[in-house]
This record gives sequence, C-alpha cells and structure tokens, in this order.
Amino acid sequence: MQAADTLAASRAATRANDTPRAGRSAPDAVDPAELAAARDAIRAVRPDLGAAEAVVHPAGWDCLAVEMGGALFKFPRTEAAATRLRGEPARLDLARAGLARRHVAMPCVPQMRLHTAPRLFSEHAMLRGAMVDPAAYHAMGPAARERLADDVAAVYVALHDVDTAQAQAAGVGRLPTWPPAAQLFDAAARVLDPPLLARVAATMGRVAVSHPDALVFGHFDTHGWNMAYDAEAGRLTGLFDFGDAGLGARHTDLSYPSFVSPELTARVVRRYEARGGRPVDLPHVLDLHTVLRVIEIVDAGDRPAPFVWALTDWLAALDRLRARGGPWEG
Repeated sequence: MQAADTLAASRAATRANDTPRAGRSAPDAVDPAELAAARDAIRAVRPDLGAAEAVVHPAGWDCLAVEMGGALFKFPRTEAAATRLRGEPARLDLARAGLARRHVAMPCVPQMRLHTAPRLFSEHAMLRGAMVDPAAYHAMGPAARERLADDVAAVYVALHDVDTAQAQAAGVGRLPTWPPAAQLFDAAARVLDPPLLARVAATMGRVAVSHPDALVFGHFDTHGWNMAYDAEAGRLTGLFDFGDAGLGARHTDLSYPSFVSPELTARVVRRYEARGGRPVDLPHVLDLHTVLRVIEIVDAGDRPAPFVWALTDWLAALDRLRARGGPWEG
C-alpha cells in the first residue's frame, strides 16, 4: 500500500471527535502494551493474519487504528468512542442503501464488521486512495476538481434521500445542536482581535436569522481527510468514518468540504443541485462553515492559536473566491 493510501485511511479512522478538545494534546506514541493487546485481539478473530505486520496509524485521541493484512482495525479508547463505533455499522448500512437507490457505483463506503470479543473493535478493508487536503485539491486542474465535486455531490444527494423515519428506526438519532450564538461569541471574544471578531459577529447574526433547515441523514464530517481519492483515475473512491453520521440540518452537512476549500463546496453545491438535490443557499452554507471554525476555537480551550489561524486562513480563502466572482474559473 502506498503511503498516501495509508495516510488517507488513518485520518479517516481517527478523525471522528479527535480534534483537540479543551486543550488536550494528542498522544505522542502508542503504548507498546496497548498495541500488543490490539494485535492479540486482531489475531483472535483473524488467525490468518498471525504473521502480518501491524502498522499503527497516526495516534488519535479516542481511537487506536491498526492496519494488518490490508484491513483496518479501530479500537475505541473512550466510552464515547465505543458508543459511536457500535452505531457506525447501522449508519453505513443506511448510506449503502441510499447510494444503491441512486445508482452510485463507486465503492464509496466500507463494509464494516464489528467485533465484540475478545473486546470491542471494528474491521474493514482498506479503500485505496489518498486524502484530499487543501494542497492536493489546489494542485488539481479544473476538470479534476469538477469530477471530485460531482462525486461528492452524488454521495450527498444519496444520503439526503434516505428516509429520516427509516434512519430513526435503525437507531440513528438527531445530532447535538451547536452551542448558542451568544456563548460562542463570548468565548471567541476572548481570543479574536476586534476586526476578526466583528466579522464573526456579522456571520453569526446572519445565521441566527436564517430560515429553519430541512432535517436529513448526512455524514456531517465530509472533509478531505475522510475521503479516499484515486489521483490516477481522477475519482473519489471512498468516504470513511460514519461515526458522526446522523440526522441534522442539510446546509450544515454541506458545509464540511470547506475544510478543503470554499471553492470545492461551491462546486459541490452546484453539482448537488444539478443532480436533483433540493435548492441550496450557498452563502448560508459558507456562513455555517465559519461558525464551525469558531466552534473549533472554543473547543480548543487554552490552546486556540492554531484554530484562530485556521479561521483567518478560511476567511481569506473565502474572500479570494468571492473576488473572482465564481468558483469555477481556473
């Protein structure tokens, strides 16, 4: 497996709720005893992998991800991570059903097997492809960007077509709501300079008076580190990590590709509407992503600096997109 393939899968395996919270730092290394216990658990259910090399993916906060024999195994470290893992197969089943109804042919989502003995962990085959970070995206030409956007849009349309009652019957509930705007503003005011805070306040004001959104089944973590992209074919080959999937606001779900680029989001929205998705208020989607960036700052506790920089960089990218007058030029 190529290094890029490994990195894409590892980010997908460890991303869910692994953003630093309350100033926590990621573990620098895996405890050898933790890894040995994971290898023993894998070999207990897959004795055919007894001689396979165990490759540890970059350390996460809530899960340990280990690759062996072309499969990825994810071990929850917290009860919250265990709860998400237990619910992920049902979410993947809903996603596959939605993709099948829309005749989306790409491999797209993994077939996950959940093991409960000798301990709780998951297994799925590695999906080939590299992650789509901002550098990788901006290295693409216009045609490749449009193909990626169309692939992502196809997934969104399929997921949003899933019947919400069916999702609830499968045990998939509503996602938690965001903190109140006043709480976010008060927290952001402690770390943002006045010009940046004024811009955030204006965005929050627009979001506060926006119309109620449609409730959909969505991925709600569709950023580039959860994508597997085949650069040679120029296509999205997979989408990982459905641990955060659930029922939530449609425009919020559409805002996550902006972690790669606002241009990607604009392209995705255009293709989403062309593929039969309901009309989208693109400026509202972009505003919601700004709020997501503020939530990251608040959740970072006493270590907000990287997320303040990320917010500043995001707003600059948004300004460049608007200055060009459209997302599909060059």
